[in-house]
Amino acid sequence: MARFSKRLFCEFVYFVFVSSFLLWLAATLQVGSGGIYLFIVNDIATDPQRIIFMLGFPTAYLTSLVTVQYILRLPKFDFFNRIIAINIIVYSFLGLALSTLRLPLISREVFLSEFLVSSVLLIIYYKLLNRYFPLRIGVLVHSPFEPFDRYPALNAVQIDAAAIEPNHFDGIVTNLRNESDPETTNLFARLAQQRIPVYDTDNLIERLWARIPLGNLTSIEIETFRPPTFYLGIKRLIELILIITALPLIVIICILIAIAIKLDSPGPIIFRQQRIGFSGETFVMLKFRSMLTSGNHETRFAEKKDSRITRVGKTLRRVRLDELPQLWNVLRGDMSLIGPRPEQPQFTHRFNELIPFYGFRHTIRPGITGWSQVMYGYAASDDQTRAKLEFDFYYIKHMSAWLDLVVLIKTLRTIILGAGAR
Repeated sequence: MARFSKRLFCEFVYFVFVSSFLLWLAATLQVGSGGIYLFIVNDIATDPQRIIFMLGFPTAYLTSLVTVQYILRLPKFDFFNRIIAINIIVYSFLGLALSTLRLPLISREVFLSEFLVSSVLLIIYYKLLNRYFPLRIGVLVHSPFEPFDRYPALNAVQIDAAAIEPNHFDGIVTNLRNESDPETTNLFARLAQQRIPVYDTDNLIERLWARIPLGNLTSIEIETFRPPTFYLGIKRLIELILIITALPLIVIICILIAIAIKLDSPGPIIFRQQRIGFSGETFVMLKFRSMLTSGNHETRFAEKKDSRITRVGKTLRRVRLDELPQLWNVLRGDMSLIGPRPEQPQFTHRFNELIPFYGFRHTIRPGITGWSQVMYGYAASDDQTRAKLEFDFYYIKHMSAWLDLVVLIKTLRTIILGAGAR
């Protein structure tokens, strides 16, 4: 209770501070040469419309704050995007409300500035909340502890069902797929009475880490991973429109890259390689050549600081421009902009034997970028491929416009930072 009271007090203080700051900022941005005191006395206090306009900003912030607390009760991998989306919606309704009440939007500059500042302050609030008041999660002894112990926004404690104090935790984690004994059933009843949620281990890992653990995955569960047919069609149409619209710029960039490759080292400009795509069909994937040509055709994973990579190839790989010719694969229908990365046939045959359900990643078109790429990176071993597959399955199960938007944002960040290239 003391922890809850302390958290509530800190949230109240932060809200008062932010509301005061937003009001001060709105006044400061509107003040003329007479000073802020005279502006408040002569302009704000005497103008009801301006007062409503000013009070709309702390009201919008409070609405966004409450919505963030509700939607992000559990830490989310995409909290940044969700907070921005929530604030966009709230400020859209604020603008609509002002218009409905026939109140003038006194200053568009103030309105935009308040939106940007409140978004930053909401993100700071969420980061501080998770840092100083992380959710206290009790993990029962028969459940894996490591995935929750290393999660940055959780305070995980491994506990025994017989010695648990329910009011010390914000949630309890256990394997709900196992049969419960009477003691565990009674514990669940006490937790329900105190409004303390019980999370299934695998489901919580999926929600926190945005991946689906393969250990307990069954055929019945994976058969429910059905990509939405309607969205697949919309996604395909949007991809074609984007590529065709950007085609003049793409052609210019490709010509410049082709000249650089030809001047840097002997060999073909385009590298062609067979990959496994949708429905397990083989197709030829195109890339700009980034390695030296040789007579050795051994299939192996790329290594860090691989000696085969050319000078131009190193730059292309860092900013992912070596993947640009794959836009032709997208136009042909071999690939999508976003999806699981296509593997070479030799690797695919081996993974089908080693990793359960591996073939289900071929239920959608492979992508130039994807959820596993931005969340995990390059896989250079069988174990890493298995871990990466957990992210592919998450994408297949939760495919949506929202998730694709998150992938695009994370991809742009990866390109700018040049992280994970091989």
